[in-house]
Amino acid sequence: MKLQEIVIQNFMPYKGEQKIEFPQHDTQNVMLLFGDNMRGKTSFLNSIRWGFYGLALGSTYAANSTA
Repeated sequence: MKLQEIVIQNFMPYKGEQKIEFPQHDTQNVMLLFGDNMRGKTSFLNSIRWGFYGLALGSTYAANSTA
């Protein structure tokens, strides 16, 4: 599977519609995600996880924890 793009709408810190296109070049297809602390890097990964599995870590996980 190769992701082409993701569209996030009102997910965690991402307000409105945000569209991210992944590199499609045959040999230069690496995408780095970097930024300051608390700027949405983990939320971006959680949006992908939520799209695949219907679960985003940090929101549902904490609510179901018994510790």
